[in-house]
Amino acid sequence: MGFNGVPYKLMAFPFISLIMIMYFFFSTGTPSEEWKPGEAATKKLQNEEKELEAVKNELANSRKAMDAMRKQIDILEELGKKKPEDTSNHHKEENSERCYYVTGNGVGDRTSMGMYLKHNEDVNDKHVFHRNKGAWTREERWLCSLADGRWILSDSFENCKAGQATWVSKTSSQHPLDIGPWSTLVGDGWTEIPEFNIILKTEVDCSLTSKLEGKIPHTGQSNPTKGVNYEADYDVTDPKKDDEKYAYKPGIGFKYMEDRDVEKPPFTVLSNIPKIYFFDKLLTDEECDAIVHAAESRITRSGVVPWKGSNASNIQEVRTSSHTWLTESVPAVNDVMNRLLSLFGFKVADHEALQVLRYQHNQKYDAHHDYFDPGLYGKQVSNRALTCFLYLNTVEEGGETWFPRANGGAPTGDFRSCNFGLRAKPVKGSAACFYDMRPDLSLDEYSLHGGCPVKQGVKWGGTLWMHVDVE
Repeated sequence: MGFNGVPYKLMAFPFISLIMIMYFFFSTGTPSEEWKPGEAATKKLQNEEKELEAVKNELANSRKAMDAMRKQIDILEELGKKKPEDTSNHHKEENSERCYYVTGNGVGDRTSMGMYLKHNEDVNDKHVFHRNKGAWTREERWLCSLADGRWILSDSFENCKAGQATWVSKTSSQHPLDIGPWSTLVGDGWTEIPEFNIILKTEVDCSLTSKLEGKIPHTGQSNPTKGVNYEADYDVTDPKKDDEKYAYKPGIGFKYMEDRDVEKPPFTVLSNIPKIYFFDKLLTDEECDAIVHAAESRITRSGVVPWKGSNASNIQEVRTSSHTWLTESVPAVNDVMNRLLSLFGFKVADHEALQVLRYQHNQKYDAHHDYFDPGLYGKQVSNRALTCFLYLNTVEEGGETWFPRANGGAPTGDFRSCNFGLRAKPVKGSAACFYDMRPDLSLDEYSLHGGCPVKQGVKWGGTLWMHVDVE
């Protein structure tokens, strides 16, 4: 049988031949490298072994790195147990890139105090630092090094380079720190001034913005009583009501304390025109005592600033108290200053030293303004915007702080009577703070105030003025 006459055996022959050829082909191999399944598997296995070896090596290296890290941690922990070395006069180079704050005790050249920023030129291969204004003066000050390594303060960059100084340090240093004592020109000779120092102000950045929180005493709610804590011929019915002159406008110079988002001690608004705050307890008794103790051996007769072009003496009967100046070199003063800067939001360099005052029997200060009126004192580039009067003891009788025009009172020619307006009584640890200017930087004529005569006992107080630029 077959298909179309061809026998089946003959039809199968080509298929059988093909199968035999394929058998021969696979059994004898081929010169082609593309068809060697056994060799490919071997290479794959070899590659996997190499990859595994690489992973093992990487793991071993990681273990070595971890061991080295553990050793470093052990060394750091051991160093941490040791007492750090005294490096007071070996400050790191990065310190010289920062701002320095000059403090003093108020003796001699107070205009040198303030914040100094790094200048773009060097003198004697050391950085120079510049303060273009102080808290209450436009005079420049320059901090640079002499060739022998001592540091000086000068009133111009040219004088700094020439070695002409208003202050000079006794010792030399790579950086202007821990180089006291300092001496300054007094009369015809150099006089050593204690407590004048230069410090790194670590609590602030070089933009001079305060980042301080102020160790505020907590004594409950402020509830001053009329007739006990103060006397007034008016009642403050709405503490939040502001005259249009006191409203915020574009380009404001500051915000009122109650509008700042900071921790505040208990306070009461005693007047909106001008803005006057009364604090039951702004200082601790210990701070009050420490400030009085630091000041009492230094006080001298108080004076006034004569008008521009006037030849009048600065000692006048309108002011009969005694005073001195204290700075951050006194720890209690430093704490109080930090507290007030944090509370009111003024820049660190824009405050004066703390003026500590003593009023004895019948001593007083007639009503006056704390700001410097350009019409009387000449053009101002910085002016007093806020006054805080701190009561450092309790006065038996008299000694009130008097505001004749509180609550928008009428103009007056009476600067002495102390028998109208608002009178805050001096109680230890309390304070009366008021704005000398409005937020738009206009002078506030309603901030007229004075110190009433002490009738019994003695009065110790402290005044801190904070400034804003008005140029």
